[in-house]
Amino acid sequence: STYQSDSSEVLDMDSVLLNHVISFRSNVEKITSALGNPDSIVPNTDECGTFFGIDSLRKFYFGRTWFEVNGDTAVIRDIDLRDGRFNLSLDRVRLNGRTSIADIAHAFPKSASQAYPPGDEERMGVMLVRIKTQPECDDYWVLSFQDGELARIEYWIPC
Repeated sequence: STYQSDSSEVLDMDSVLLNHVISFRSNVEKITSALGNPDSIVPNTDECGTFFGIDSLRKFYFGRTWFEVNGDTAVIRDIDLRDGRFNLSLDRVRLNGRTSIADIAHAFPKSASQAYPPGDEERMGVMLVRIKTQPECDDYWVLSFQDGELARIEYWIPC
């Protein structure tokens, strides 16, 4: 993709909260205390694009939302907003399944103005918005909008 993000717009990973209580970088006790036991725990077989960059990782799934877990440390990797169970917040920004690209444009006008389709015909009606997770970082939050509403937030890490 020829997409270019404006590096001045950042949805700071160290300041976001999932469901107003879980930090981006948290621990297993905190997430299970807030969300209950995971629906499933599976080995992470991803060959690249992992937060911890090592092989001994697990994924904790809560529906289609998942955390990457290394030992007791857990990081948010993919948030499914479609069933209303999850939301992500930062200061005055609240992201949930009713959030539109126009809503995103209030806090992140440059990123929202560069929304783009994913490039595969299987996902008709989908638009993506990328926002940096830190100023000097190659990772992005990828916000997926389905038919105008925010459906998913992925913490994307390049290989």
